[in-house]
Amino acid sequence: MRTNAIIAQAVGLLLLLNALGFAAEPPSVAELLAKMPGATVEEGRLAAEALVKQGPEALAQVAGMVTAPPSAEDAKARAALQNVAAVVSRPGAERERAMVARVLLRALETATHPQVKTFLVNLLQLTGKGEAVAPLAKLLRDPDLCEPAAQALVAFGGRGVVPALRRALADLSGPGRVTILRALGDLRAGAAVKQILPFAASEDADTRRAALYALANIGDPAAAQTLLRAAAQQTGYDRAQATAFTLIFAQRLAETGRKQECARLCRTLITERTPAGEHSVVCGALSLLAATLGKDALPDLMAALDSEERAVRRTALKQMQPLPAEVVLPGLLARLKSASPALRADLLSALADRGDASALPAILDALQDADQSVRLAAVESAARFGGERAVAALLTALNTAPAEEAAAIQNALLRQAGDAPLAAIAAALPKATPAARVALLQVLASRHARAHLEAVFVCTADAESSVRIAALQALGVLTEAQSLPRVVELLVKAPEGAEAAAAEAAVVAACRRLPEADARAAAVVAALGKATGAGRARLLAVLPQVGGKPALEALIAETKSADANTRDAAIQALAAWPDAAATGELLALAKNADSVAHRAVALRGYLRLIALPADRPVAETVHLYQNALALAPSAEEKKLAVGGLAGVRDRGALKLVAPCLDDPALAAEAAAAAMKIILPRNDQEEALQGDDVVEVVRRVAVVARDGEVRTQAYAYLASLPAADDPNLAQGKPVVASVDTEGDHRPERAVDGNWRNRDGSAWFGNNTPAWLRVDLGKPERIDTAHVYFYWDGARYYQYTLDVSTDLQTWQTVVDARDNTTPATPRGVVHTFEPVEARYVRLNVLKNSANRAVHVVELKLYAPGTAPAPQPAPQPDAEGFVPLFNGKDLTGWTGSVDGYVVETGAIVCIPEKGGVLHTEEQYADFHLKFEVKLVPGANNGIGIRFDGGNAAYGQGMEIQVLDDSAEVYKDLQPYQYHGSIYGVVPAKRGHQRPVGEWNEQEIIANGRRVTVILNGVTIVDADLDEVSTPETMDHQPHPGLKSPKGYIGFLGHGTRVEFRNIRIKDLSKR
Repeated sequence: MRTNAIIAQAVGLLLLLNALGFAAEPPSVAELLAKMPGATVEEGRLAAEALVKQGPEALAQVAGMVTAPPSAEDAKARAALQNVAAVVSRPGAERERAMVARVLLRALETATHPQVKTFLVNLLQLTGKGEAVAPLAKLLRDPDLCEPAAQALVAFGGRGVVPALRRALADLSGPGRVTILRALGDLRAGAAVKQILPFAASEDADTRRAALYALANIGDPAAAQTLLRAAAQQTGYDRAQATAFTLIFAQRLAETGRKQECARLCRTLITERTPAGEHSVVCGALSLLAATLGKDALPDLMAALDSEERAVRRTALKQMQPLPAEVVLPGLLARLKSASPALRADLLSALADRGDASALPAILDALQDADQSVRLAAVESAARFGGERAVAALLTALNTAPAEEAAAIQNALLRQAGDAPLAAIAAALPKATPAARVALLQVLASRHARAHLEAVFVCTADAESSVRIAALQALGVLTEAQSLPRVVELLVKAPEGAEAAAAEAAVVAACRRLPEADARAAAVVAALGKATGAGRARLLAVLPQVGGKPALEALIAETKSADANTRDAAIQALAAWPDAAATGELLALAKNADSVAHRAVALRGYLRLIALPADRPVAETVHLYQNALALAPSAEEKKLAVGGLAGVRDRGALKLVAPCLDDPALAAEAAAAAMKIILPRNDQEEALQGDDVVEVVRRVAVVARDGEVRTQAYAYLASLPAADDPNLAQGKPVVASVDTEGDHRPERAVDGNWRNRDGSAWFGNNTPAWLRVDLGKPERIDTAHVYFYWDGARYYQYTLDVSTDLQTWQTVVDARDNTTPATPRGVVHTFEPVEARYVRLNVLKNSANRAVHVVELKLYAPGTAPAPQPAPQPDAEGFVPLFNGKDLTGWTGSVDGYVVETGAIVCIPEKGGVLHTEEQYADFHLKFEVKLVPGANNGIGIRFDGGNAAYGQGMEIQVLDDSAEVYKDLQPYQYHGSIYGVVPAKRGHQRPVGEWNEQEIIANGRRVTVILNGVTIVDADLDEVSTPETMDHQPHPGLKSPKGYIGFLGHGTRVEFRNIRIKDLSKR
């Protein structure tokens, strides 16, 4: 039978190997490695089993392929050996395990690089046993291999391991000694206690802590006083850690049967740890004491109830939970009578946790306690017990409870399951106090207690107005079709004010719950025939809230009533109709109503309805607003119409709004509306363009009162292509050879915007790819300016071809070997003048990925290309301007989030984003002026990659209105001038909001200095402030960045920067 099983296993393995693509012949090592690491865990396992069957020579061959540092070439060898180690570590593979361990030990002998040795030792940790002890013990004295060797020895333990570690301990110092001490502790090496004890008094903190850890884990009674002395003498972190080791030590004592010694140690900690902040030690000791002694720890737990620390009391009570009621309950009930209020509250909660029925009377008695905190605890405990007695007691307590307790009782009643508590609540209503009746009605409503509807109706006739209102509110939840006419009648008869409002809300809620839409208003319409005066007006006000065709027809009929009050109420209600069904009737009233007031009301209702989302052509919507503007009786109605047009992104809407800019009464609203029409609302839309649009925007910039609207206008005008740029490609037809990524259409590559790499670029989904521009007619050109997506690293390889007929092509630019990274300045190519109608940019390679990203392609006729701008010259101190005071030349990124005003770069409110220099800087001295508004928030990114996380990928120097109330609770490293998250700035040197501050940032190697108004507020060594970690405990890899961009990090508030100058210190 065993032979058959072996044959079956072999056949199964062969079948599986065939499934993996191996031939019937034994696969070679190379073939097996090619399958690594395996598409699935199972494939990796099968390949590893096949490799083991190849024997030690094959395994040695694979082990010899491991190199250092790890590389792609040796990745398969490492994966193969890891899979092999996993395979032979399983039960029943002892022979294979021993073979693999021998191979790894031989490879370890011949390996030279520490990283390779570490890898092999880690594999031996899985596969080694006794045969590996001596070889690994030799490595304990190697600083590079001590840690992995010790871990491996601990993993497989056995004879010889502890002696080897003890011998190494005698020879080692520093980190190696620490490693050995911890290993002896992990192995609980009792034989090493005497050797370890002296190290517990070492002056080296790491050695001392490792020794204490080892002694604690071993749990030898001889170490007790050493651990207690360490815990008592140390302060701060060392004291806390030594105390934690002492508790581990006590637990080890208990595990080895020394329960009384464990108890003495726990009691010592409980007695001595009285300082504030050390209650967690007491809690841990109490928990261990209870786990060790069981019910014999009860006196200690009872004594702990006298602690002033609530955490200690609650721990003691929690540890009592498993103990029998007959042991614990008498003591708890006795303490309840004499304890402090705080302890009484804790005891009540603990009694509820236990759920002992005999404790319920004491809990219910506590509902009348003199202390409110105790009464509140009793309410919660009674609620958790539940049942008839608890509900009755809670109902009684509710009648005299102050507001906070009443809310707690109400919540407790709300949580009682079943109908019996609801019946008790309904029965208690007649005799309850008014405040209690209100609370009980709210409970019935929240529990949807329709079985007790009649009790609620009785309360609508209560003498107290608050009770009547609560009853009406409950009816809004509980009423169904059968009882709806009764609620409608209550609405008709209700007194004016809050009661009438509650009745109206109840009727509306009840009607809306009816399933048939056209039947919802039936009860209200039926009541209209009998109601008069205020009652009739209330019913009319309900109809638009209920909706449906019968309600609308009834309402329209009432707008023609002979009674002026009824007519007025009906028109008001029709103006509030919820959907477009009333649009035509409202427009007719706006034209023909006798009263100017009625016409205004109708027009406002009409405007509200046409602003609702609707499936109609945009032109029709514009026409509807045109009707409204023509009928508007006053500026207020015209403002509403203009505001509605703001939501219609159409030239027709803009044409209606534009004349309103000249009306002083409408100019502000018209300016805001115009910019909303013109500007895109999301990334899929584009701003409206054209001379007529530009003219409107220029007018907005003059008349707008709102600063944000003016800023939007300025930004729009600033984004327009320069009028004197004779770029022949701009706006011309363009096609591409590959599909587009998202909304980044080919047209964006010829839209004249070369500064916005993200929002105004063509993204093709693959390379190679081409982009072809049709100039419309043959043109002579001699210059091409190409802008690719830039990130400081990626480069593009490409050529540029021209043709007059799409048949014959001539290459005029050949950059197929380019490896220079793309920059915001693009690349200018000049060539001999050539005639072309079609220009084709062939993108052959993107070094970053397979996609193609062209920000802009510009083409120029001979003699028309803009001349290169001369480089700015340094001043007497060596500073050059980063900002020309006129536009954003030299800056890139979120150019739509900033605007230039009166010689300053201004962050646009609610926009901003990252605007950074085109050049990168390493060491520099930056000077600038900054002006803040109340609540301003920005930042200066330095040495960062241009992305949105400068604080992590580089550094962010915070820009903040330190005086703003909203920022009063920030961390010190979040205020103005701080290196965000890393170094706090000195405060108090910021000038008042609205004044210019002079600021400098000096980044020189690993030192960063920030100067504000002549005062040094930060002077930091980046290595010191990030070791062992930064103040915010977050990763800041950018602290090691040697260079990067400088930029503004706008967070949506207005901030102004001017006189921005830099001295490049790396060029000295």
